[in-house]
Amino acid sequence: MKSSSPSKSPTKGAGGGSGTGASHGSDNQPVEIIPQRLYWISDKTPPKSRQHAFYFCIDNDLVYEPFFADFGPLDLGKVHLFCKELEKLMNDTNYKSFKIYHYSSLDYAKQANAAFLMGCFMIIILKRSADDAWNAFKSYHNKFVPFRDATMGTCSYKCTVQHCLLGLQFAIALGWYNYETFDVQEYQHYEKVENGDLNWILPKKFVAFSGPLNVTDKYGSFTTEDYIPIFKKLGVTLVVRLNKP
Repeated sequence: MKSSSPSKSPTKGAGGGSGTGASHGSDNQPVEIIPQRLYWISDKTPPKSRQHAFYFCIDNDLVYEPFFADFGPLDLGKVHLFCKELEKLMNDTNYKSFKIYHYSSLDYAKQANAAFLMGCFMIIILKRSADDAWNAFKSYHNKFVPFRDATMGTCSYKCTVQHCLLGLQFAIALGWYNYETFDVQEYQHYEKVENGDLNWILPKKFVAFSGPLNVTDKYGSFTTEDYIPIFKKLGVTLVVRLNKP
């Protein structure tokens, strides 16, 4: 998360430029998350600097790695990190009197992912419902491009920001995600291709992983033998393969 140091100039646009771009007079008005405290905005350039206004941008920090034409949503590890960093910023006494703005560019992929992250913050930290989080972005509903699958063909469905927020709410309600106990370091370790490319779908019950190869490729993909010690460590006792060997 790129931001300006409070000891330097906390009113400068962060992460997206110098803060000398379009002001709030543009067509894209800020989304109010917490009145007089927290806002979200998407525009061509970082909002113009103002007194007691702090802007930050994660467009180039929390980045989705596509397989083909897919562009999101950002994974649970990045969601968790965003919430931790924004919660820390909100509690920072140096910014107690500042209005905080999460800025995103107009790039359709970055815009949708940024809105998704703020919606997740509203659900996880502010304890709002997925519907309330989604309705906060009412003026942007027709601007968000739906996420798609990672195949090379035409996507046959739409996975919207709203769908993702509802999914998070469902996962929290079922205990599949707990903000206080989630091990983000373990998550980030195993989600890398060179460490197995696997994620818990149901914590300690059902884990998904990439189909093993006969030999390790240039990306570090695992063979069947590579997975055995990991499965033993995680307590996996049954493996079901859904794709062709």
